[in-house]
Amino acid sequence: MPTPIVIASLALSSPVAAEAVTAAAVSDRARYALWELLPLGLDDETADILLAMLRSELFEIAGDRLVLSPQAIEPGLRRRVDACEDRVACLAEASGAFGADRVIYGVVTNLGDHYSMSLKLLDTRLRRVIGRETAQLSGARDQLLQQIEILLFKLVAPERLLGELALDIDLAGAEVLVDGESVGTTPLSPATVKLGEGKHSLKVTSPVIEDYFTFFDIHYGKTTRVSVDATRIREVRAELASAPVSIGPAGVALKAGYGANFGKVASPAFALEVSTGVPILARGLSVAVEVGYAWSESSGTVAGGERVTTSVRAMPLLVRTTYELPVAPAPYLCAGLGAAVVRREIASASSGRERATGAELAVAGGAGVLWRVGPGGALLEVTWTHTFADPDNVRGNVGGLRGVAGYRLEL
Repeated sequence: MPTPIVIASLALSSPVAAEAVTAAAVSDRARYALWELLPLGLDDETADILLAMLRSELFEIAGDRLVLSPQAIEPGLRRRVDACEDRVACLAEASGAFGADRVIYGVVTNLGDHYSMSLKLLDTRLRRVIGRETAQLSGARDQLLQQIEILLFKLVAPERLLGELALDIDLAGAEVLVDGESVGTTPLSPATVKLGEGKHSLKVTSPVIEDYFTFFDIHYGKTTRVSVDATRIREVRAELASAPVSIGPAGVALKAGYGANFGKVASPAFALEVSTGVPILARGLSVAVEVGYAWSESSGTVAGGERVTTSVRAMPLLVRTTYELPVAPAPYLCAGLGAAVVRREIASASSGRERATGAELAVAGGAGVLWRVGPGGALLEVTWTHTFADPDNVRGNVGGLRGVAGYRLEL
């Protein structure tokens, strides 16, 4: 069950709200109406307490711009809005009559060990929903108040959902950039930056350490501390520079699937790949030699009723480069260039068998994803191969779209 909400929680005041924003401090000056939340799976008393918390936090944000609260809505008006076929239009009209520019309404749900509060923001002039936010609520009264406060800020004033970055950089004369924007040169004064909630980037540029990058998260109402130790950065870079070059692991991959070019070729496809890593691009680059095999056979009737069978067998030999991203599972991009040995055969009762074999230029490109499993990884891959054949009996691309699954064993 969710953490009990005691009646004493109706004596509401949010310490976080008091620090972050005073009444009527939101920049847009919009006037708000708050309607009752639809309770799902919870009793009326708990629903009323959560609604009172919501009203208290909205008052901290909007102050006297909260022109309509659930307690002030007459039962008759509430019933008429609830019975309205176009509830959005009726909410806009009813709230606009009280001078409201925005309407907040929604649903609160009991999910067993916590609550879910989903709110919508309605523009009374446009008569449409302009914002939606949902939050999971749990914990004691102060925690619930802070969670509801953050939910409201996301809905009505996301620009005020701020945290603080505190920087400790033991290097003078370095330029500091946050999210690509310069915030000054060290030593910074002050050494703190207000930022919106979420993920951000930090870059420190100096001849001493060249460019140093890192990422960090900002949380509302909290301080995130980031330290840049120039001495340690130089030591680590010196160690890396003096370390022997290590080429990434070699591997062997077996692949099987199906290929088609939506024309002459549609068949099972197999491939064997032998690869080795290349010590660039964070060792995500590899070079491989891949040999494949595919075949296709089709029959048709020509003029005069004679049956003709056409078969195509192709064995591409490609040199491939693959770049794998350093995440799990690992997506990758690949491209290849080489040749394909293509054997084409046409057979009919009147002409017998007519064969042609040759080597054709082959190019390929595609993408896949690799899951680390055991001593290697399972993979799924989709590629397009173009092998242009131009003999007398079969003309056109004998490559095509190929989807395969396989396993790459690291050696």
